[in-house]
Amino acid sequence: MEQRKSMIEMQWQITEDGKLIKFSDYLDDTIQDGISIHYMADQLQETLEAASSPDAQWTDAIDYIAPIAGHILCEAVEVDRELYNELVISLKDAYVRLREKSQEERAADKVFELDRDNVDFIDDLDNLIQTLAGGGCSIKSVNSAGKGQYSITVSETE
Repeated sequence: MEQRKSMIEMQWQITEDGKLIKFSDYLDDTIQDGISIHYMADQLQETLEAASSPDAQWTDAIDYIAPIAGHILCEAVEVDRELYNELVISLKDAYVRLREKSQEERAADKVFELDRDNVDFIDDLDNLIQTLAGGGCSIKSVNSAGKGQYSITVSETE
């Protein structure tokens, strides 16, 4: 199944000699004296605004928002040190928040539902084995809902 194109991706279909080029390459090649005075500055601003919409995808962040953000940081470090510091502090705070969230998720119990009659049984069992083989966790409880049906809770070992 093909992933649908986002509004941002459709906005930036850039071609050179009939070939589609990466947005980051286009941006690198067309920014002369800073992103804030780019000849398509209004469209870049619209792209940043669109990135906060509910239908924005991770590909938008990688392919479009990250290159714009990189150029904003580069210009800010040269032109407005206070703005640069605000941006870096905001990035650091976001990074810390994501680390805390992933640590919480890792620390949370994981429940594996195994049903021998389910077509995904082997995959589910493999996921359980891979989790246990990865170390740092152990089986907390095993509950049987019937013959061949198990709910296995795995928790992080301290």
